[in-house]
Amino acid sequence: MKFVHKLHEPNSLPWKTWFLSYAGPHSSGMPDSYLSRLVQEELPRYRSLTTVLLGDGASTSFWHDRWLLNTTVAEIFPALFSHCIHHENNVRSVLQSGLRPLLQPRLTRAAL
Repeated sequence: MKFVHKLHEPNSLPWKTWFLSYAGPHSSGMPDSYLSRLVQEELPRYRSLTTVLLGDGASTSFWHDRWLLNTTVAEIFPALFSHCIHHENNVRSVLQSGLRPLLQPRLTRAAL
């Protein structure tokens, strides 16, 4: 859990820059590395224990971080989340592009 917390701190340590350069702040870094597996395992628990101050939204997960109403958007709108094709978008990119490009059409109208 400490490692995941250090990834979310604003400082730019060399190992953190190297790790995040593989995929970005909301992903798990290198796919088959020990550090990636550790982040993937601990990130949901870390998110459940923390809230986010939104700021510019660039480092806040739209679906998975607790930035709105003290819960995640995925938990507030599960039907909408079920239509999502990109789960790792940040708040800034969703506000710029809108939700429609991130959703896939399905037979249900629950997410419209």
